[in-house]
Amino acid sequence: MANDQKVKIRFATVKDVKELIAIDTGYGAIGRKKLFEQTRRKLVFCAEQDRKIVGILYWQPKFLERKNKWYLEQITVVKTMRKRGIGAGLLKHFLAYARSKKVEKIFADVQTWNYASLAMGLRANAILCGYINGIGKKKEGDRVIMRWDFV
Repeated sequence: MANDQKVKIRFATVKDVKELIAIDTGYGAIGRKKLFEQTRRKLVFCAEQDRKIVGILYWQPKFLERKNKWYLEQITVVKTMRKRGIGAGLLKHFLAYARSKKVEKIFADVQTWNYASLAMGLRANAILCGYINGIGKKKEGDRVIMRWDFV
């Protein structure tokens, strides 16, 4: 993780939502209302450095309505703070948290052109387990399905 200064990973609070929205805009962009709700339900981690949020990770506690299977929705790091291990630190923290909650599997989808995210997932022992050809109304492109198994 960032060598120059300590990065703290913690649950985001509702007081953080304004900062979280600023980071998430244009990436996952789930919107203020949903991000507020997920934060309230403790489904959002943030990376903080010098009392400023520099990264965000959020998830759903079910995947395709299956218990003990979570869906990692988004990891975003402020552009000026990338390539410092912050995203990997968020992912590592999240995976450890999921294990502690006895989650069986975690799924995520990553755009095929997002080599940094694909590499980060693979370094964290993800398994490539599927492929989606175009997704969403805008057909945002092809995606790779990644999975982490804990059982």
